[in-house]
Amino acid sequence: MTDKKMPILISLLIVIIAGGVIGYLGIRKGRAELMAILNIEMPMERAIREVEVSIWETSNAIFYYMLEPSAISLHEYKKQLKDVKRFMAEYKTLIDTEEEKKMVEKVERIWTDSVSKAEELIKLRGKMKALLEKTWDTVSEVDDIINYKIHPAFMEGRSNGSITGLLIKKVSHGVDW
Repeated sequence: MTDKKMPILISLLIVIIAGGVIGYLGIRKGRAELMAILNIEMPMERAIREVEVSIWETSNAIFYYMLEPSAISLHEYKKQLKDVKRFMAEYKTLIDTEEEKKMVEKVERIWTDSVSKAEELIKLRGKMKALLEKTWDTVSEVDDIINYKIHPAFMEGRSNGSITGLLIKKVSHGVDW
């Protein structure tokens, strides 16, 4: 080889090696970024989405319980509370910035207050159901007294066969409830 070609080959070799090193470092950096996405970002996103879904399912269970108290809606409410707690704990293990920590503290504070209110609603709904049942029983009792005691006594003892008694008897027996 000539002396003139040697510097060109060395320069070319340096460019190829430098390109390879830069490419390797770029791939390594890209791999690190991909691993961060796979190991941190995606699990964070999944965990916080699960928190969000569980919060909505918790509120739906409360609304259903308020409409019609049942063991199923109460069970679902308690299950979703556990899910919120579990997924929030998972999320908290993945965060590292102060801003994220402050947001989580705020969410937890608001959520704790919301759960407290929901628990109070459950208690009040239970009391309301009991009061409704008691009221219904009382109305039924009054209706039974009117139907089986007052009406028959009036029909037989008070009217003495009068026109009023006959009309009341006709109306009370002729009305189909």
